[in-house]
Amino acid sequence: MKAARRPLLMQAQGFQWQFVEEGLKLSFYLPAGSYATALIRELVNYKEA
Repeated sequence: MKAARRPLLMQAQGFQWQFVEEGLKLSFYLPAGSYATALIRELVNYKEA
C-alpha cells in the first residue's frame, strides 16, 4: 500500500444541524479520506480529563 498525504484542513459541505428529541442531529459531507470524528471533536471542543 502506498502512503499518501492528507490535507491539513478540510471543508465540510452541506452542513446542517437540527435539535431532535434525542439530542443534536448533524448532517454534512466530507471529502474522501476525511474523518467525521475529527470534525465533530473540533465542533464540541472535547477535552479528556
